[in-house]
This record gives sequence, C-alpha cells and structure tokens, in this order.
Amino acid sequence: MKISFVNGVRSGDEAEFALPEITIGREDGNIVRIPTEGVSRYHARLWLNPDGAWIVSDQGSTNGVKLNGVRITSDRTLVEGDLLEIGDQMIRVSGLAAEPPKVIFNPIPSSVTNPVPGLSGKRTREPGVAPGTGVVRNSAPTEAIPFPAPEAVSPSARTRVLEPLPPVSPKPAPAAPPPPAAEPVAIESAIHSGNFRLFDESKKERKEENAGNAPAKPRRRISNLTFYTVIVCVVVVVISACIRLFSPAPAAKNAANAAAAEKPLTVYYEKVIQAPDNVFRFTMLLENGGATFLLDDIKSMRHVERTEKEIGKSNLDVLRGQLESSGIWTMARPAAPRSRELVNRRLVIAEPTRVADIRVAGQFLPMEFEKAEAAINALAEQYGLQTIALTAEELKSQAEASFVKAEQLFADREALPSNLRDAIARYRLTVSYLDQFSPHPAMWDRARRRLAEAQQLRERKLNALNAEVARLAALKDYGKLRLVYQEVMELVDVGSVPYDKARRGLFAVDNALRGKLK
Repeated sequence: MKISFVNGVRSGDEAEFALPEITIGREDGNIVRIPTEGVSRYHARLWLNPDGAWIVSDQGSTNGVKLNGVRITSDRTLVEGDLLEIGDQMIRVSGLAAEPPKVIFNPIPSSVTNPVPGLSGKRTREPGVAPGTGVVRNSAPTEAIPFPAPEAVSPSARTRVLEPLPPVSPKPAPAAPPPPAAEPVAIESAIHSGNFRLFDESKKERKEENAGNAPAKPRRRISNLTFYTVIVCVVVVVISACIRLFSPAPAAKNAANAAAAEKPLTVYYEKVIQAPDNVFRFTMLLENGGATFLLDDIKSMRHVERTEKEIGKSNLDVLRGQLESSGIWTMARPAAPRSRELVNRRLVIAEPTRVADIRVAGQFLPMEFEKAEAAINALAEQYGLQTIALTAEELKSQAEASFVKAEQLFADREALPSNLRDAIARYRLTVSYLDQFSPHPAMWDRARRRLAEAQQLRERKLNALNAEVARLAALKDYGKLRLVYQEVMELVDVGSVPYDKARRGLFAVDNALRGKLK
C-alpha cells in the first residue's frame, strides 16, 4: 500500500508499506505518526481482510475518520485513490492491489536426520521438553576410545620420606690438663697473715654484681619504646603535611567542581526535506552558550537567519538533561539507506570526553533520536522557529493564536506577576513568527507595540521592587523582604541575571531567618 499526505504537517510526503496492518495516530507506537493536535493518539487502522480487500476502521478517535468527505461509523472498504481525512490531515491511499507480504517460518521438526558424516543418530524430542527445544541423542553407540588406566602409585612413591641418618658419635673433647697441685699452705700461718678464707667468696661477688645490673633491662625497654613512639609521631606529622600540601584548597576544589558541572556542550542539528513541491532546510548550531538558527522553506517563502548570543543557563541545562535521558549516547547507529530518501537528518553532540554523530534517513526515526529531536524543536520554538515545513497560512494562524493568548495574559497582569512575564514572552513569539514575512502583516506592528508597552511596565515594577528591597533590608524586615524577592522572580525570565540575583537574595533571607530562630 502507498500513502500520500495531501496537506498538514507532512504535506508532500509519501510512504509505501508492505504490512497487512497499518495504524495511524499521534502516539509513537503507530506505524504512521502524525504529530498534530487534531489527530488522536490511536486514530485509525488500515488492515487487509482474508478476501484481499483493504478496510479502514475508526479507533474511537475524537474527530473521527472521513472517507471521501463522509465520516464513517463502521468499517469501510477502500478502493484505489480514496481520500481519508484523519482529523485535519488528508491522505490518499493507492497501490491496494499489491500482493501482501507472506509470513514464512520454518518450525523445527520433531526428528531430523543428523547430517554430520559418521553419525547415524536422529534428533529426537525427549519427554518433558518443549517443542522447538530438541535434545540430540545418537541412537548408534559411539565407539569408546580406550585410555590407559593410571598405574597404581604407592604412597611411598608419591611422598618422599627422608630416612633417618645413622647416629654419629661425637668426638671426645680433648681432656683438659689437670690443675696444678696446690701447694700445701700452713693453716696457722694463713690465719695469722689474714689471707685465709674459709668459704669461697667469688660466687658472692658475682651475685652482687648481677643484682646491681638487674635494673638495667627495664630501663633499656623504656628507652626503646620512647624511640619508636617518636618515630611514629614524626611519620604522622610528615604525612599530614603532605596531605595539606598536595590537596586543593576549598575554593579551588569548588571551582573545579563547578567547571566539571558546567562542561561545554556543542550541538549541531540539520533537517532537510526534498519533496516534489518543496525544499525545506533547518539547522541549529549551539556552542559557547549561544545558538545560531537557519531556516529555508521554499513553499512558504521563508528565510530566517538568527543568532542568539545567550540562550540562558536554565535552557542549556534543560536541553542537556533531555539529551542525556533520551539515550542518544548509547543508541545503535542506523544502517545506511538503500535508496534516496526525501527526509534526511543529522545530529552531532559533543562534550569534552565524548562525541555522537548520527545520521537518519526516512520518515521513521529511532525512539532515542526522536526524543532528542523533540528537545531541539522545543528550544527552537522558544525563539519563534518551527522545524517543520509550514504554509504561510499555517504560520500566520500560529502567530494569531500566540497574540490572542498574550492579550489575555496582559489583561490579567494584576492577578499574578507571572502573567506579565508570560505575556511578554507571547508577544515576542508573535513578532518572531511574523518577522519571516515580507512585507510584515498588520499584526506584526500591533505585537511590537504591545511588547514595548509590556516591557516598559515590567521595568517600572522592577525599579519599584528594587527600592523596596533596599528599604526592607535596612529595616531588617526579612519576612516582607522574602515576599518582594519572590515577586521579582515571578516577573523576570527564569535563568536571567535578575532572576539569579533575586534567588541569591532569597537564600540569604532564609539563612537570616533561620539564625533568628536559633
């Protein structure tokens, strides 16, 4: 079957399918995805009945399905060239007589002759085994290969036992020469001379000497303990000094953490559509915190080249988080297309330690790439740029809807401070939409005047609030000062310099209030 898109966001696209069933809707799980508000999540279903006819069914959609201008209430048979209306999207079907695809599958038989030479067994399914999970058994017994039996080894052979050596008789020590015989001393003369000792006092002298040297051992132990204690203390001091010397200072450590958290991000995105009636090209280059957009749409005669020097830290953090959660870094690279496709996309994401360069051709995108593309589209829409081909009427309709919403928010600006901020954003978006036309429509001039008026009013409010902040800070009235900071944050754009300044002031007020409570 062949589907041709007559109008809407995919006008001019064609797709051929070799499927017996095609689902159409806004959700990702459909075969044909149409991302517009008028299309339900699961809108319609085209299927091939057993008679070979294509049938269209409404899947309970909100806006219904029309066949050749008539809304269907039950299944209807399609013919060549029928026109279907899916919400506000019109598609034409053709190629209905093409032969549907055949589903061929080769189930594993319950028994298959083993084709390996030398084996005559069959593959059979044993009891208790599920079909398709056969167990191979060889019905012919295989010839056993004899292996030599291990020889019996006695424990004495495995373990080497050392035999005791025969005892060796020690050689007799040489006999000491006998002491010379003591000369006889007359006892009486020895007593009278005073040199006579009845008992041997050498042993007594040695005992006294040992008793006098006994306390030397504890003193030696104490001195050793003191030495080792001093060594350990010196080592601890040296290690502590090295740690303090080589560890980064707290300020440097915080700066390193901040630099790691704010690692630079570079993104390049390109989308090119070469349809028979239109050539569309959109590119975005994001680097160094700024972004450059380029859009060419021949069908609506649009040419936009815009450079934003600063897109804001909050927008950059949101984009970084969405790209990380999309799974684009780990996505498998799609195969190159076999034929020339009408739609080609390229996405390059670069960080200091990794780079991803992905090219996708055709209408059907991998889920990871589609999520990453949605994040880039959301960023471009904040600056009034649509990454899809639009007619001049469709673009003017979007600008008008944005202007009407801005007028409502500006009228209710006293109800909430954030209404004035949102009205300014809507006026700016309307001007961005209509900037792409030459000459500019009348609404473009009205939106510009309203934008200037709203910005002047916000500037006056911010000046008054800043004066109130200075007064309340001098009075140390932290309760009212906190409310003023909150009002400032609701008036200015999220992530802007005034917003960050007010947020820091709010943190300081909260710390002061906690100090008072203590």
